[in-house]
Amino acid sequence: MHLSLSADQELLRDGIARLLANYTPASGHDRADWRALWRALAEGGWLAVAAPEASGGMELGADSIGLLALELGRAAASAPFVEAAVTSISLIAALATPNRREEWLPAIIAGEMLTVPLLEQTIASGPGAPLADVRKVDGGWRVSGAPVLVRWGDVADSFLVPVTCEGGRLALARVGRDAGGVAINPYPTIETAQSCRLQLSDVFVGEDDLVDRGDVGVAWAMARDRAIGFACNDAVGGMERLLQLTAQYLETREQFGRKLSANQALEHRVARMAIATEEARGIALYAVLAGDEDGAVLHAAAGAAKARIGTAARFVAHNAVQLHGGMGVSEETVVHLFFKRLMAFENWLGTTTQYAEEVAERLRATRGSQSVIDLVNRAQVAA
Repeated sequence: MHLSLSADQELLRDGIARLLANYTPASGHDRADWRALWRALAEGGWLAVAAPEASGGMELGADSIGLLALELGRAAASAPFVEAAVTSISLIAALATPNRREEWLPAIIAGEMLTVPLLEQTIASGPGAPLADVRKVDGGWRVSGAPVLVRWGDVADSFLVPVTCEGGRLALARVGRDAGGVAINPYPTIETAQSCRLQLSDVFVGEDDLVDRGDVGVAWAMARDRAIGFACNDAVGGMERLLQLTAQYLETREQFGRKLSANQALEHRVARMAIATEEARGIALYAVLAGDEDGAVLHAAAGAAKARIGTAARFVAHNAVQLHGGMGVSEETVVHLFFKRLMAFENWLGTTTQYAEEVAERLRATRGSQSVIDLVNRAQVAA
C-alpha cells in the first residue's frame, strides 16, 4: 500500500464522498434516520466491499476499506459500516457453511438483514472467557450469557455471539433478535450509534446457525483487530474535518477588528492540531497495512494505533471545541457531533490508557519484536 491513491481508489473515495454529502449534518439530514443512509449504501453497492466476489461482493483490500472508513468519519456518518458491512461479512465468509454464506451474505449486502458481532467480547487476543455458555440439545444448542453492551445492537436483526462448545471448541452462534430468551435493552451513549445491553437466557440456536468452520478464535481476534484499524481511520476522518472547521472559523471570526487567525498563539494551536492529525493518519494507515500480517503483528499494530490515535483524537477534539468558544458545544454547529464521535472512539473496545499499557508491556516483553520492526520498515518504504 502506498500513500498515493490508485485511480480505482480515487473513484471509490469520490463516489462515497458524493453519496455521503447528502447525509451529513450540514445537508440537513436527520441523523436519527440512519436507515435512509443504510439503504443508500446498499443501493450503491457499498455494503458489498468486504464480501467475496463469489457472493456478489467486491472483495476489496483493507487499504481501500480503510479509505471508505476515513470518508465515513469525515462525514460523521451514522451507520454500522465497520460492524456489519465489514466485520460480520468477513466472519461469515470465513467461517460459515456454503449454504449459510449463500443465505446470509446477499441479505446483508442488500441491506435487508443487519447482523452485528459482539466485538466487546474477546477470545484469543484478550482476557476473559467467551460471553456465552452453550449446552447441546436435540436439534441444536441452548445459549445463555450475561448482559453485554453491543454497539448498534438496538437495531440489529441478529448477532454473532462467541461461545464455547463441548470440549472447549470455539464457535460463533448467530442469534436472532426475536428468538425466545433474547433481552435487548436500549443503551444510549454519547454518540448516535443505537447500542443496547444484550442478555441471552437459554436461547435456542439451530445446528446450522453455529458458525465454526475453521479456527474461530484466531478469526475472531483478527477480525476484531482489523475493526479497530478501520475505526482508527474513521476517527482520523473526523479529526481532519474538525481541523478544517476550526481553521475556517478562525479565518472568519473577528475580535477587536482583527481575525482570530491573526493571533499567533491560536495559529500555533491549530498547527499542533494539524501535526497530531497527520501523525494519526500515518498510524491509521499502518494499522490497516498490518491487516494482511499474522495475528500477533496485527494485534500489536491495532493496539498501538488505538492508543496513539485515542490520545490524538482527544487533543484535536478538545482544541476544536475550545477554539470555537461556546459555539463548539452548541447544536448550531457540527463541531459537537465530531467531538462526541471521537470521545466514543477513545473508549470503544477499551480505553486509550488500557491500550497504552498493553503496548508498553509488549515492548518490555519483546524489547523490539523483529516482526514489528520489519512491518514498520515496510510502512516507511511505502510512504
